[in-house]
Amino acid sequence: MSRWHKTWCTLPDVQVLLDTDIPHCRACDTTPALDELCATVATFSPLPSLPPDEPPEELCLIWPPTVSYLETGRRRGTAHDFRSTPKDQDDATLSAIYERPLKPDEFRLLRLPATSDLNSPVHLEIEIYKDDEYPNYEATSYTWGGEDEDSTLCKPIFVGIYWDVSFQTRNCWSMLQNMRLGRGDRLLWVDAVCINQVNVTEREQQVSKMLYLYESAFQVVVYLGPDIVEPLEPHMSCQKRRGLHELPLYEPFTLLDLLKRKYFSRLWVVQELLLSRTAVMRVGITDYHVNDRTVDKITQLDRNWDWSRTPAPWLQHAARRHVNTSPFRSGLLDLLISTASCLCSDPRDRVFGLLALDGRQEDQNINLDYSLSAQHVMMGAFTHCLVNHRDLRVFWGSGGIGSWSEYRSWAP
Repeated sequence: MSRWHKTWCTLPDVQVLLDTDIPHCRACDTTPALDELCATVATFSPLPSLPPDEPPEELCLIWPPTVSYLETGRRRGTAHDFRSTPKDQDDATLSAIYERPLKPDEFRLLRLPATSDLNSPVHLEIEIYKDDEYPNYEATSYTWGGEDEDSTLCKPIFVGIYWDVSFQTRNCWSMLQNMRLGRGDRLLWVDAVCINQVNVTEREQQVSKMLYLYESAFQVVVYLGPDIVEPLEPHMSCQKRRGLHELPLYEPFTLLDLLKRKYFSRLWVVQELLLSRTAVMRVGITDYHVNDRTVDKITQLDRNWDWSRTPAPWLQHAARRHVNTSPFRSGLLDLLISTASCLCSDPRDRVFGLLALDGRQEDQNINLDYSLSAQHVMMGAFTHCLVNHRDLRVFWGSGGIGSWSEYRSWAP
């Protein structure tokens, strides 16, 4: 359990012990056993479990709802028959950091207070807002595992007046530590904290609102990792600000070097930056702003710059917001082709992570469903593009006759 106080403690009085930087409650004279708490979550994956692919003889497509499948040979089942049952353990595993599950029209923000000590524990508040009633906030864009791809939940953050413990990845924790200001709070949307990752229903609802969450933020803050981001000292009231085009294109540290980082290879960050009003990424102690104006200036300043030859050609469309004005306007298949080199931990996100960018009206009713297998999602997306878009390019990715014994030859 993430609440470490004695059970009778209803008025906690928490202070941080100066010699250890560990919180201590003076009301119940208790200190959290962080090593023991960390061990209890060490085997927990922050990623949802992946349902196994169905054998060919048991495969019965039901997704997406934009496709009408025909019964072939055996009784047509209901949607529930062919989905796995996700472990939606609201009561058993819901951490104490969450007051309650979110309603469909709600989302969480975290309030990150200022600090005068950069090494102090990360302490924050979690607040719930309505979709149509919320304050100005910033959305974050980062990778859970960072450059070393370590997704272990090993670093504690503390939440609320009880200082409930929630373990996050090292990169997420480092981002929160570095984002604290010397003066004033920050209201942030951070997926790992603002979504209860063990509640599958809530996760599906919130991920389906990514378009709304990133478009509504007044800016998106990109965190590239502690090896490239220097924290601001408390006495620094503001940081240097530049446009992305002012980052050196060649030497000593170049824009191309930046684009080679693993952050830019991840699929989820594509929509996070394309949907933003403006994005800001810190290199050293300088904040570089990324928007349509600063991106356009790169090619204006260097006629030899070719986005198609960079590791992240999609970045040229950053902060365009209206995706139908970009090469992505043609629909789901073009999105899949354009992001083919991007990586994601859950193969289903290769489709789910692009739905917010799909500008086609006929694609708007495609829903996220994490109870489906990766095979089911891929074949469903393939069928949607073929039946509804009548786009024969889908056969470029078909398995062919060589896969007939294990898979449909027409399937991707």
